[in-house]
Amino acid sequence: MYKLLALIFPYILYSQFTIDAEIFGYEGEVSLRTYDGLEKLYETKKVDKNKVQFAVKEFYEGRVYLEFYSGKESVEIFSENEDVSLKVNFKDNEIEKVTYLNSPINNANEKIKEYLFKQDSIYRVVNELDNFSDAKQRQEKLNQELLKLSSDIDLTSSFNFPILNDYYLVQDKFINQLPGDNIIAIEKYLQDVRSYFANTGARVETFGLMRKILTNYLKISGFGANSREQAMQKMKQSVDLLLEDVGKETERGQLIQLAIINIANTYGVNEIADYYYNDASSMKCDVISPLKEKLDILESLKIGKVFPDTQFTKHVINTNKKSIHKVDSENKLILIWSSECPHCRKEIDYIKANYDKFKSKNIQIIGLSLDTDIDKFKSVADNVPWINDTELKYWDSSYITKYNVQSTPTTYLLDKDNKISMINVKMTELFNALK
Repeated sequence: MYKLLALIFPYILYSQFTIDAEIFGYEGEVSLRTYDGLEKLYETKKVDKNKVQFAVKEFYEGRVYLEFYSGKESVEIFSENEDVSLKVNFKDNEIEKVTYLNSPINNANEKIKEYLFKQDSIYRVVNELDNFSDAKQRQEKLNQELLKLSSDIDLTSSFNFPILNDYYLVQDKFINQLPGDNIIAIEKYLQDVRSYFANTGARVETFGLMRKILTNYLKISGFGANSREQAMQKMKQSVDLLLEDVGKETERGQLIQLAIINIANTYGVNEIADYYYNDASSMKCDVISPLKEKLDILESLKIGKVFPDTQFTKHVINTNKKSIHKVDSENKLILIWSSECPHCRKEIDYIKANYDKFKSKNIQIIGLSLDTDIDKFKSVADNVPWINDTELKYWDSSYITKYNVQSTPTTYLLDKDNKISMINVKMTELFNALK
């Protein structure tokens, strides 16, 4: 009986809901991303005859994304654990129009986004005008324009959806409305964040706002410190309080620890990253797979460890070697970059201008690019004398996870045995370190 049902109605037995997209002007791959506290690649499929379908097998209420061009273009979808159908039209490699066919919640969200976009435009334009005698007159003009906007775009029905209502309230409270430098307001903000994480259901994870909230929480925790050391201490105290309220060994507590490690790595707050890496490594409970994977990766990337090898692709330039480990050199500088990253271009220009110095120090440069466009990759790689390669996968590149890339550029200096000797060192500091 079940086999017969599976043949006739396969998605009834094997999925909670489906996302059906008709896509015009685009023929590549589409990725579905969900959230479980952190962003997660759910599945990637190729567009077939202008259509693609994803079947989500678990109960899910929150946000998901369809991504195109490895994340360069995306469509936001709010899920109520019900089927969603949409049309996506591309023009000149960019999304021109999205139409939701059977999803009132996503039509309502489009209306909210339109309102917020126009609201921001009104604030910007009115604040730039100079024809007001005082602040009161400016505020009156602002109120008039906002009232007009409210009559043009009626949001009354949009907030009938609990998911949307919760999402925008959380975003406004913890991301858009920060406490400034008022000590009482700061303490209330920190307490409210702790209460939110300790007492709210699964939408904490599926809204995809955890990292943004925790980034603000970490930054605000350090306010008022007189030194970096004091700031680190204040941050640790705040995060420890949060983990105490949530439960450090709970699934959410472990997701928070993982997010804090990632945030600290992104902003170069190594003291915090190392502290919670060591703290998480010492837990005796069952460790959730995303945190365990991160701990294993960080362990493999410690100073003195052998750098994990990567096989070069067909796009590699300036070498006939098959992998990073096969490149013979006294030192190797691994530079993970993107042509669209201004800081990367600055580092590349510095290396190019001082390339003879690098050679005199027996340093072989190996660039790993996150570019998705081969022409953009070549516009840089063809004009430098060192090794460069790319998987053309942007943030889906294998380098991201394998080498703990939180931002670009990311650098590693290796010795002749491929052991890590320095991490994220600035080019200007590299020569002094090798004297």
